[in-house]
Amino acid sequence: MLRSTHFPGTVLLSVGLKLPVAATLVRLLEAQEFLLNMNSDHVPFIHLKPEVLANNAGRQRPQEIKIPHEETFEGERKAQHSPSCNSTNVLRGASAVRPAGPVRPPADIGMEQLLIEHFCVTPERHGRRPFIPLDAQREIINHNSVRQELKHQDFGTELENVVDYICGSSQDGQPGIGMKIFAILTLSKKQGSIKVFYERGIFDDSLPFEKSGNNDASPIKGRKDDRDLKSLGCFRDWGNGEIQQFLSYQQWLVLSPFFDRKRNEPPSYTELEHGTILPWTECTEVAEEGGNSDVWKIKIHDAHHRFEMESGETFALKVLHSNDKRYFDAEFEAHRKVELHDHLVPVLAAFSLQDKHYLLFPWAHGGNLAQFWENHPSPVISDTIPWVAEQCRGLAPALAHIHDISEATEGQVTENNELGDPGNRSDADKVYGRHGDIKPENVLQFEDGTPDLGVLKITDFGLTKFHSKKSRSGIALLPGAQALTYNPPETTKKDVSRRYDIWTLGCLYLDFLTWLFLGNQGVQDFDDSRYNEKAHSYSEVSQRM
Repeated sequence: MLRSTHFPGTVLLSVGLKLPVAATLVRLLEAQEFLLNMNSDHVPFIHLKPEVLANNAGRQRPQEIKIPHEETFEGERKAQHSPSCNSTNVLRGASAVRPAGPVRPPADIGMEQLLIEHFCVTPERHGRRPFIPLDAQREIINHNSVRQELKHQDFGTELENVVDYICGSSQDGQPGIGMKIFAILTLSKKQGSIKVFYERGIFDDSLPFEKSGNNDASPIKGRKDDRDLKSLGCFRDWGNGEIQQFLSYQQWLVLSPFFDRKRNEPPSYTELEHGTILPWTECTEVAEEGGNSDVWKIKIHDAHHRFEMESGETFALKVLHSNDKRYFDAEFEAHRKVELHDHLVPVLAAFSLQDKHYLLFPWAHGGNLAQFWENHPSPVISDTIPWVAEQCRGLAPALAHIHDISEATEGQVTENNELGDPGNRSDADKVYGRHGDIKPENVLQFEDGTPDLGVLKITDFGLTKFHSKKSRSGIALLPGAQALTYNPPETTKKDVSRRYDIWTLGCLYLDFLTWLFLGNQGVQDFDDSRYNEKAHSYSEVSQRM
């Protein structure tokens, strides 16, 4: 009978089972050796299909086009069809290459109507808020369509300059464009105001605009422009209600963020503006993680990210419950320190919005390791041993990488990093880490384009801590951080070393082998037996005290 005493040290060899094909254990034994050699002293992103706009040619333009205000959008949506993001009427694109030459919208449909028809709506969880995807903006607003839209404006010889300001020009030294500003003005029925923005040199990178006070006379300034837009005449002849609608609703329709992580660079953090509309097209709650966070399965509009993942548009979004940014900073800093590794789940982006903190990860279609065991209750040993050995061989170096990231950190230090400030030597010196929560639920299965059972990767760095050389052997353990049956003896102490991770990884290996030979029911029986043994031992200790 397998007992809880058969843990690292001799864990992989004391199972008491004879392996049918010894040669297939080579990599597994290598993982064991790697594991046992780890000790506290040394651990070595728009391509538009032209037929999409052509399909609009047969539509009759309504006699009156209404721009849905924030408070009336839902009623407008029910009265007038607004395509979902999966509709063939929605401008979408997965290619970074624009089509040769502009796509011309039908002459009988104005730009305002096109923009409205191509609203996407966020899931109910995110308030069913509309946004206009980036690819729709770029394909609707082009040189020809803008000339058509402005043909009744008295711009004289400045017309072509204004068009270039809106759509961009091939001329060198152009400081920016005003495409989004023009889109907002079009939705506000104030297209003629674009000339003032052009003359004042106000560009999209100054968005969003906001009042610097609470009354109607308060100045309106941009994010990168400290000038008062009202004094500059940008809102001349606008009513206070129209200005407020521009600021609180219409501008946000075109400002949904774009997510990316450049190859070989650490993940970025962004503090999003309060009115930001996240470009999610689907959002489903997956699990609640121990009261500390929620995990959501989301899809991001394909024009709003440049991630090339096996999961496609599907991602995992971790939402931390605590508004205390220190907890978020600690977890993000752990991810930022650890470079990309084949057996570590990478964070793709991190952001804060309305006092909530988010981490974006690739989606693991296979779920976690415990779910994998449940879904494969009776493995075929001869077919599965090589894969198990390969995964065990990969997980150990991944954990070792967390334990000592000195080589990776040297290449990641930047002077202007917003989080953690690794330019500060007291932070940069902290290169010795401890995961603190190794268990089957924190090991995920990714397909990663492999023909077999995929790749296992360690996730959830919420308890991961990094320390300097002086403090690497004494790390505070958070109460309740680990499953009872994975607890090593030193959890009775206030501080534990990285050996804690080594023990728990060995426990995971033993459960893995139990599943391999005895199936998922064997894992459950083994866990129950260890739990009862541990609970009995703790009860005896409590009675003596």
